[in-house]
Amino acid sequence: MEWYEKPLRFGGFIMEPEIAKRMNCNVVQISKTEDRLFEKVIEEFHKREIKVICYIGTFWMDEKMAKEHPDWLQKKGVKVKTFEESGRFPCPNSGWRDYTFDYLKDTLKNYEVDGIFFDGPGFYAGSCYCDNCQRRFKKQYGKTIPLKFEDNPDLYRNFIRFRYESINDFIRDAKKEAVSIGSKVPIYMNARGMKGLTKSCGRDVQEMAEYEDIVGAEAFMYYFSKHQTLDRPLWEQSGTAKFMKAAARRYNKPAVVFVTCTISPWSWRPHPEGEIWMMVGETVANNAGIWFEWTDERMKQPYPEWEIARKAYGFLKENEKFYEGAKSSANVALLWSRQAGDYYDEDEVMDLTGDFSPKGLAIESRDISKTYRSCYRGIYEALIRAHIPFDLVLDKDLEEGTLLSRYKTLILGNAPCLSDIQMEKIKEFVKNGGGLVATYETSLYDKEGRRREDFGLRELLGARIKAGKTEEGFAFGGNILLDKKGHSVKKTLSTIVPAPFYLMSVEPLKESEVIGFFSPRGELKINTNYPILITNRYGRGKVFYIAGNLGDTYWNIAVPEIKQLIANAIEWVSGESPIVSVDTLETIEVVLNYQKKENRYLLHLVNYTGEMARPVNHLLPVKEIKVSLHKRTFPKIKEVTTLKKRQRLSFKEKNDTFEFTIPELANYEVIVIQCQ
Repeated sequence: MEWYEKPLRFGGFIMEPEIAKRMNCNVVQISKTEDRLFEKVIEEFHKREIKVICYIGTFWMDEKMAKEHPDWLQKKGVKVKTFEESGRFPCPNSGWRDYTFDYLKDTLKNYEVDGIFFDGPGFYAGSCYCDNCQRRFKKQYGKTIPLKFEDNPDLYRNFIRFRYESINDFIRDAKKEAVSIGSKVPIYMNARGMKGLTKSCGRDVQEMAEYEDIVGAEAFMYYFSKHQTLDRPLWEQSGTAKFMKAAARRYNKPAVVFVTCTISPWSWRPHPEGEIWMMVGETVANNAGIWFEWTDERMKQPYPEWEIARKAYGFLKENEKFYEGAKSSANVALLWSRQAGDYYDEDEVMDLTGDFSPKGLAIESRDISKTYRSCYRGIYEALIRAHIPFDLVLDKDLEEGTLLSRYKTLILGNAPCLSDIQMEKIKEFVKNGGGLVATYETSLYDKEGRRREDFGLRELLGARIKAGKTEEGFAFGGNILLDKKGHSVKKTLSTIVPAPFYLMSVEPLKESEVIGFFSPRGELKINTNYPILITNRYGRGKVFYIAGNLGDTYWNIAVPEIKQLIANAIEWVSGESPIVSVDTLETIEVVLNYQKKENRYLLHLVNYTGEMARPVNHLLPVKEIKVSLHKRTFPKIKEVTTLKKRQRLSFKEKNDTFEFTIPELANYEVIVIQCQ
């Protein structure tokens, strides 16, 4: 096992080895300084058994370089910007690329660094139309780059693909350059996390992961406005960790999540205790290393929170063996689709004529019925609140299909853009006994956003677009009236469930069964012309289709019946009760991992129960958490202990389960379940 494949505790930009040691770091990420000083600093870190990653900032050029090489700058739209206007962003297809590779090789030849991190490069909104990109694009596609999608849709799709290829080529060739001089150190770069769509920057982690040695992205938390703060979920680090692991899993590579250490935009005041423990717990529970944006000067300020962070890293250091080699035991998978973000999601539109200033990069709202990210976020939020352990799967996972076999249930929380190959793999998964939960416009478009006449998965969904109806309808304030008494999806639900804001006009296929119909606002009468909840069987599997943007609705308004409907649907299509049930507040994330060699499960509990404001200053303790483990996964249990408090918990058998109670959860805890 390579050193970077073990649990990572990054010390950010700490340059003083003693500070990094005191904070329990095992790796730092620092920039080159004056030659002899840099060499000495590396030596001192190594004496303390701390690895050194060399940070190379590749998203920015200084003023001097921009003046000397204006042809290296990205060009936005049709107007060439001066370096002041452009923000000095280098184009990865320019001569700047060779300059960076020379810098890389010089660093590796002359210093004993343990790895290289590229902070960038990436494309910026509305770019790049520089001469270098135009030449390369024309060589590949025979035409110049179109300014807008509407100008030439197919050619613009190639432009989206072109940006991804340019970034992939950069990290692939950087690795080749390092190998060419005999270097074997890990090389990786800053990918795009969950905070935005990848189409504007070209950094897609599921493709980059093939070429880099560590897979990582930012999950930074900024507090610029109330609206912006509320738009960032409490589970930002959790989602990013799951995303990075999903990309890294195919190549068996480690993942890391980069997090801020201060209440930005204030650069000195650290996050309070509650935020620190959430960030740490969310990240490591989901099997990623953690990188805090620490610096020497920040760590010298007299804030008690630095001691909280030190103890958190100390806990991880002391218990490293409970994280090393652990893998998720979730049997539910949620799709995160770059395809939908590229060709369907319309909640962001980039201005091609403005400059690279904050104003010029501003996004404006568009059709709110086409918001893929909020559909995804709502389902993610519901799964967290229902305490359902789950993984993310990506577009490539659907294409290959082999990974799906490890799951009982696949959730397509509005997956509009699917290829024919992906749909065949999904059909095969369900036919062989898998469960599928799908919503809204799933499979209504091909993988590049071209609308089909009908659902590509209509045989699975058990529904078709109603004849003469091509658009979705606005259903604000309406309800779902449940039908078919006794259907297990209805358990714990009333007969009235708030309906999604947007609905598809569909009609069921004859072999499917409708268990819920739409009723307009102010009415409580079943109208069989508007089916919403449709169940179907395909081969040995089951499908539950919701003809509305349920995830988007829940993301905006967390109606409890919607969360319960999703949880019930998962249980019905899977054909079995959950492998783990946790009876507690909704504000607890549950993650289940397994270490094969030790034959033990690790049940991670992350407490999000704060004080109704961000940043979260203190987490409120949650008491008497009841846990039930199903015997089909846990046939024999030897011992149950809490990792932080070192408590041995008594457990008992009850029918097909083992049950125990956790007396109290303060912030983050790991329950070690040792099997016989």
